[in-house]
Amino acid sequence: MTQWYMDRYARVLSDLKNFPERNAAIVVLSHGRFTPEGGPNGARTPKQVRIVEETKECQARVRFAFDRMVQWRLWHDPEFNQSLMQPVIALSGATQQLKTMIDWIIIRSMKKERRHRALLRSTIDCEPFPYANSATQFQAIRRWFDREAHFGHLFGTVELLTSDYHVPRCELYLAKYLPLAERQGTEIRVIGMPWASDPKRMKPEAAESLKQGEIRRCLQYAQKGDCAWPWD
Repeated sequence: MTQWYMDRYARVLSDLKNFPERNAAIVVLSHGRFTPEGGPNGARTPKQVRIVEETKECQARVRFAFDRMVQWRLWHDPEFNQSLMQPVIALSGATQQLKTMIDWIIIRSMKKERRHRALLRSTIDCEPFPYANSATQFQAIRRWFDREAHFGHLFGTVELLTSDYHVPRCELYLAKYLPLAERQGTEIRVIGMPWASDPKRMKPEAAESLKQGEIRRCLQYAQKGDCAWPWD
């Protein structure tokens, strides 16, 4: 499991260079147990500090998704002749997280030119805490995908956006809940925002600890049957 994880992690940043060629959706995956109360004021206990950090990371994912949408638009249509639709954005999180995530995307959008404002297509509710987890998140994404397909809204590409260190585990969940044979011709891929790989965000020892924790979780949840094995 360790070798598989490290090999996959090593390719995460290079994957960001590939922009979808066809109509696309970017689904932002929430992080941890951040709540609207997860601000820095009053954070004293280790649990409160962790919530603050997870809130910052999730907000960074939302911003990264929006900026990627703009980059995609400019890469495909630099003159903005409206020959292409920019990707739509969907937000995936626990019930308590979604309103805050919507506020973040609105704030980010309002700071840009009108032509680059986000097309927020939908939210994907992964159940409220304490029941929400990665498994319920990917189950909800599967229902969202099936619903979109039912109404004829098939995307050429769906990008599931998380943080770099989290990509390998998310791919195991994707393989279990939305296997390749059931994607109806849509390319679905997990992409990772630079986080553990960014020395401005994390010290090397902290990043290594984070990756080792992910390796343990990949093994643990595959053994439980919550996600696929890499070699399935």
